[in-house]
Amino acid sequence: MAATVLADNLVSQIPVAFTNAEGAAVPTPTGGAAPTVTLDDTAAGSVAIAADGESVVFTPTQPPVDGTAVNITATYSYSDGSTVVVAGAFQVGTAAVVPPPSPMNAGITGVFNEALITTSPLP
Repeated sequence: MAATVLADNLVSQIPVAFTNAEGAAVPTPTGGAAPTVTLDDTAAGSVAIAADGESVVFTPTQPPVDGTAVNITATYSYSDGSTVVVAGAFQVGTAAVVPPPSPMNAGITGVFNEALITTSPLP
């Protein structure tokens, strides 16, 4: 399946959704360390956990390199030290396709909610 394409000329805010083993929505994990996010190709842009704590912000490098594949990984933790890792494959460009969901951890999964990606002008 093709990766979701993130706009090459806008900041993309990617919501994260969490579900339990039965598929029911659950709150964002809290109580542990602050969530973290990494990007495997920093030449393509930068990522950060949004102020709401429930989404990831991707800012493409300018000028962009369209077609660059990037993997974004966010880690959320609980007070007992357990974690939920949310991983997604994206591509820098101009069109959108939905990627597969991320792996499970302790019955809780997280996926980037591509249907709710918002954009804003570059700084």
